[in-house]
Amino acid sequence: MSKKKRLLFIAVGIALAVILAGAIFLFIHYQKIQKDFRSMENEVWDSLFLSMYPVDAYEEEDFYYYRGLQILPAEYSIPNGKVMRWYMKHAVECNEEISTVYLGIDPERTAKEDIVILIQENPQIRFEILIAHPKMDYWRDKSRTQCDKALETYQIFAEWVIGLPNAGTYFYGDEEWLVCNEGNYTDTFATNKEVSLFLMCNSDYLHSYMLTQDNVAAEMQNMRNLIEKYRETGVAYPECGDYDIVFLGDSIIGNYTDSMSVPEVVKTLTGARVYNCGYGGRSAALGEKDDLSMDMIAQAIVEEDIKGIPADTQVYAGLEAFFKREETDKKLMFVINYGLNDFFNGYPVQGSDAYDHYSYTGALRAGVTALKEAYPEAEILLMTPNFTVYYDYGEAVQSAKGGTLKEYAEAVISLGEELDVKVLDNFHELPINKDNFEEYLSDGCHLNERGRFLLGSRISEQIK
Repeated sequence: MSKKKRLLFIAVGIALAVILAGAIFLFIHYQKIQKDFRSMENEVWDSLFLSMYPVDAYEEEDFYYYRGLQILPAEYSIPNGKVMRWYMKHAVECNEEISTVYLGIDPERTAKEDIVILIQENPQIRFEILIAHPKMDYWRDKSRTQCDKALETYQIFAEWVIGLPNAGTYFYGDEEWLVCNEGNYTDTFATNKEVSLFLMCNSDYLHSYMLTQDNVAAEMQNMRNLIEKYRETGVAYPECGDYDIVFLGDSIIGNYTDSMSVPEVVKTLTGARVYNCGYGGRSAALGEKDDLSMDMIAQAIVEEDIKGIPADTQVYAGLEAFFKREETDKKLMFVINYGLNDFFNGYPVQGSDAYDHYSYTGALRAGVTALKEAYPEAEILLMTPNFTVYYDYGEAVQSAKGGTLKEYAEAVISLGEELDVKVLDNFHELPINKDNFEEYLSDGCHLNERGRFLLGSRISEQIK
């Protein structure tokens, strides 16, 4: 056989292989589409979730519990708007009483007109659009040209859809707490279960992440600025894989345990192993409303004995994990955050003696001293309480023995100097105040997702 014929046979073979591979690919994807269509035809549902990116972590039960929707999520990650319109057409044929449709849209994968037409064709249905929010690595891996083009595509799409009367468009791509915390993701575009629940609830609740004509330009510019910050200058945190960090404190620490919590943010940013030993609603001091002071928890750590701690609490779970930890040769750090509840309850800032655990500084001093004696090589980071709007912005003293929130904060600063330990001044230096507290606090007191990421990043900077 001549060389020319051999090359021809090889070329034909390659072409056939490509055609066969394409046919297999199309068959597999067609099978997935048909599976979704059969579900539309055979299951009981009143709402849909159609998405161009994976939404496996969204739980059907959550939609029913929080929004009263019997939702049917498509298993197939829909490749473009035309296929999504095909889905929508079949859905309407199967069910004429659809109330709500969630649309997960990747603007880079669809013509904006297809989504607009899909929504306009179904004016009786309420659409909730969740624009794709890939983690930051997605943007850092693109070239400058690719990144600029994609960002322009996002903005054009957003501007097109926000004026539709039967649709709400929700955007998280400019949120540092989300896209810059890899712990929130199971894949480039897919968020974990807890984050997915949060995004689902916030796509309707209070509309805090809703795009409007008034904010779309600013939100898109925020996204550009955030990506530029991480692409060009970078944000570096210390590598702390050799650290064990124990978090002690109140609800600021203990009420949140998922990837959006303060300890887990620190874990993701630094690689440290963390133990959440927070106890929501508790003070450092011992008092009528608190039967477990900070120094009592410290003593339990020193003695490795948690029998006196309620077993159904986060502090119990955290300490139990700490005692069972492997690789005990890691560097050790204690991060301690109390003060808001001491202020709310009007417990004394100073006590009858230096180690009086019925007072704020007495309990802290006793606890820190015990930890330093038991773990002399450990680092200790004391934190002041953060700003709150409660009780006249923390200025209304709650008892004859209490003080203002500022006095509790300044007592921690003085205690840090006395005991020669680090202090993170969240009262004065965490940028939360009367003018911007709604951006960082969920209820005027507790840190929201933005506030927890902010605090977690500040703690991360203090390590090493």
